[in-house]
Amino acid sequence: WELVGPGNMYTFYGSGELLASFRGNSIKGHQNGKHYIDFAMDGGRIEYHLPEVWVRGIMWGDRIIEYDGVVTFTDKKNNLTAEVRINPETGGWFSSKKFPTDYIEGMIFTPSAKNPEQKVVKSR
Repeated sequence: WELVGPGNMYTFYGSGELLASFRGNSIKGHQNGKHYIDFAMDGGRIEYHLPEVWVRGIMWGDRIIEYDGVVTFTDKKNNLTAEVRINPETGGWFSSKKFPTDYIEGMIFTPSAKNPEQKVVKSR
């Protein structure tokens, strides 16, 4: 697939393989593959990977579609990586700390930053 922006300012393209599994009243899906956005102005490229998606309520109950996992964006030209965590882990089974299902948190960091002090931005 490919999408070209107005005035050829950007090109949004990639390929993917859809994977799905049926789990009781739910379907878990994922699109494996690489996705890119190329910017004509500065020659930059951002590569990103998609999280899992859950479709619940297939046979009974409310039909709910939710993303779950990590979306990763990589900008090699500017040496930046961003991670957006959707429904992040909050602890064990008996944890009282629960977030709404649309809760996200993210951070932007240099790929070589292994410790939290080197992260560029962290947000909730």
